[in-house]
Amino acid sequence: MRLTTPARTVIDCFREERFPDGLAIADGAVRQGLVTVTELVEMRHHERRWPGVAKAARGIPVIDGRRESWLESYSAGVFVQRKIPVGVPQVIVLDWAGEFVARVDAAWPERGMVGEADGRGKYLGEFADGFGREPEDVARRVIAAAQRETRLRDLGLQVVRWDTAEIVSSPDRVVRRWQHAEWAADPGRVRAQFVCVCHRTALTDCPQSTS
Repeated sequence: MRLTTPARTVIDCFREERFPDGLAIADGAVRQGLVTVTELVEMRHHERRWPGVAKAARGIPVIDGRRESWLESYSAGVFVQRKIPVGVPQVIVLDWAGEFVARVDAAWPERGMVGEADGRGKYLGEFADGFGREPEDVARRVIAAAQRETRLRDLGLQVVRWDTAEIVSSPDRVVRRWQHAEWAADPGRVRAQFVCVCHRTALTDCPQSTS
């Protein structure tokens, strides 16, 4: 039985839950078409005097339905809390010849960096019938991920990785790794093209990526 509207639920979750969890709920609601950012802005204004609503005001500008998992959204919430840019989610990386290299969880093109949030499903496979979890299949996924990262680094990109346990239990370690990658990055050496997954156009031509 629905007791509140989706917009009210999302804003209330921002108020009551940890900020990264609130952002994950908001991203999921927008991704599934349950609510729009405009509706959330209106609801936040309606609850402007309610306790905890400041977290919603901070979270609404970074809501992005392109994030595909709780881990990606939670990670973005952690970055916001620590004043780290969240990056553009789900970006396609092409090499200088236009050949597909990877689809990364987040990208900071102006910094020459990409990020990968590694959940267990990325390597074990998310198959309800149990198939695809044999050691050979897991090994192929791990090897493919290593080769993919090598190709990204060959393009001059710094690659930052983290997993669920790390971003939840040791977020400062992830932030330090990101900061080290930023220090080591040299955007002038990057030979990659970045394409927005929502419009399949260059990031500079995508209104959602530049808003």
